[in-house]
Amino acid sequence: MLEGWVGHLLETGQAERFSDPQRPIINPQNAAEISPDDIDSLIECLNSAIPQGKEAMAEWLGCYLSEPKPHLYPDLPESDCDLAVIAERGIQRHGVSHLLYRRADNGITLYADGESFQLPLELAEFASMLCNSESLTGNDLAPWLQQETVIELLEALYELGSIVSEPRE
Repeated sequence: MLEGWVGHLLETGQAERFSDPQRPIINPQNAAEISPDDIDSLIECLNSAIPQGKEAMAEWLGCYLSEPKPHLYPDLPESDCDLAVIAERGIQRHGVSHLLYRRADNGITLYADGESFQLPLELAEFASMLCNSESLTGNDLAPWLQQETVIELLEALYELGSIVSEPRE
């Protein structure tokens, strides 16, 4: 996890390469020595490079934990999302997809296969139902399909390959 977090910091430009231009060379004949002050400077650099905010860590953690393993990515759909079919048949989570959600004061963040989606607080029940179920019937989804945010989310999850239309039996 630490490797993933540091990789995220590097990708987003939040981490810098260590350098200490103010480093005093105590003994010029032994400039290669790593001194206790060097260790203290490195610890200070690392502590300042890691964002201390809970939000940054929570956002990264949701994406990290929902990211599929490198050899297990969901297949992308062959056709566009058909909400009429979804409303009739329901949906099924792709077998390798991970759906998680996090509630905050200002809304819900839903994580799917390394991506994040912002939802209003009133969709907390829907987010829970979606993330905690392997499949949902058309009847399960019907009350929620009146909301544009839910429709947009389902379309995005379908295009991502995280959900598929439940096959007809």
